[in-house]
Amino acid sequence: MVAAYALKYRTGLKDGGITWIIGAGGAGPYTISAGFDVASHPARLLLTDVPAAFSAWLKVRAAQLGIEVTEVSKIEAAPWSSWMIS
Repeated sequence: MVAAYALKYRTGLKDGGITWIIGAGGAGPYTISAGFDVASHPARLLLTDVPAAFSAWLKVRAAQLGIEVTEVSKIEAAPWSSWMIS
């Protein structure tokens, strides 16, 4: 039997996409292993309940890469309606 499709799993953040990081608690340390550098990075970054130290690092790195950062206070409050998602 031959499948008509194949699943491909991403191993990093989607270049040009939207990444939503939702805090899970704890002090970390947290890292992003792939897709958050000059060669490949998301266009938008959403942060919800992200630990302060990791949030600060993400914001600095995002500013260096030209990534738009949005703080989302509640999961239900994500600003999807104002974006065109590709």
